[in-house]
Amino acid sequence: MVRRSNLPGAWRYRGWLIIVCVSAVSVGIAYAITSATAQDAKPNGANREPAVLEAPVGARDLSSLFAQFQFISSLHFLADAEIVLSPAALSRCIGPAIEPPNAIVGDNNLTTIVPAIFGRMEYWMSGDRYRVNNYVDPSLYPGMDTQFAYDGQRFQLLRPSAGTLSYCSQDNNDILMTLPNPILELIQFCYPVTDANFQRRLRLKDVVHAQAPVELQNIAWEAIRNDGRALHRAQFPGGTYEGRNYVHDVYTLPSSHDKPRRIDRITADGTRITSSEFSRYLEVATADGPAFWPQRIVLRAFDGNGIQAGKISFSITEFSVNDPARQDVFTISTEEVEHVWDGDLREFVR
Repeated sequence: MVRRSNLPGAWRYRGWLIIVCVSAVSVGIAYAITSATAQDAKPNGANREPAVLEAPVGARDLSSLFAQFQFISSLHFLADAEIVLSPAALSRCIGPAIEPPNAIVGDNNLTTIVPAIFGRMEYWMSGDRYRVNNYVDPSLYPGMDTQFAYDGQRFQLLRPSAGTLSYCSQDNNDILMTLPNPILELIQFCYPVTDANFQRRLRLKDVVHAQAPVELQNIAWEAIRNDGRALHRAQFPGGTYEGRNYVHDVYTLPSSHDKPRRIDRITADGTRITSSEFSRYLEVATADGPAFWPQRIVLRAFDGNGIQAGKISFSITEFSVNDPARQDVFTISTEEVEHVWDGDLREFVR
């Protein structure tokens, strides 16, 4: 099902696959751990060990991860993206009218997939202001050449291929037709997607101003083995989405509880819905101590049979935190725009 927002070009989609592919809230969607099968991720898997572990006093934990988000005053990153969808998923995302070009047979459980499509995302944030430039070939994924920003006074949405800029006085947190923010995927388990909130995207400023979830206190870790590798796992509450109850399983290396390696959404019957993997962590020195940010992020969605239906792989090529931000970047220029929509007046002013 597709719904329009009050801003032209801003689309909301329902369904785990769509959230993975286009939501900045992103379930909307796997890193240093080698890919696991759906059976590997089941809560009652045979490789689960009974030991429940406690982190040493003063050790960095997931609460440290949440805190490093709250210490952000400014952030900039540039990321390349590779998108792969099954033909059925592609049809659901962009409609059956567009034929997948040169469909090939991939090695993902012998499922026919389409060639990867490449895109990029650039993100700036300073205080409550932010901007996102998102590009995926509009001839292949219509509507995903999107820019949006909030400059402290106006929310702006630009669709370059349509030549239309929309703005309104209130910041907008509707899900937009964009790539998900890969950095926010790190704390997706703190913000469960539900039937009540799936149309809203998580913004970094929402995290900066939030209280740390109580679930981050006294985390119980379990020692497990995954593909022969020692890992620690902790489970966090999820929600109910499209009639399916799920929880979050967070995996880390035993020595680094503050750096998630994989986050899965798992249903009550053990089915994996989405998986997010994180690797190539970059240590960044800050006034509040070291912070660790992944530079490689892979987001996956699975169908009801546990078969991968979609994947987005991000490689961050530029990253800086708490550096001085360009002041002009948060306002999208109207100079080369053909049409301008005023969302407060609900009329075109150009």
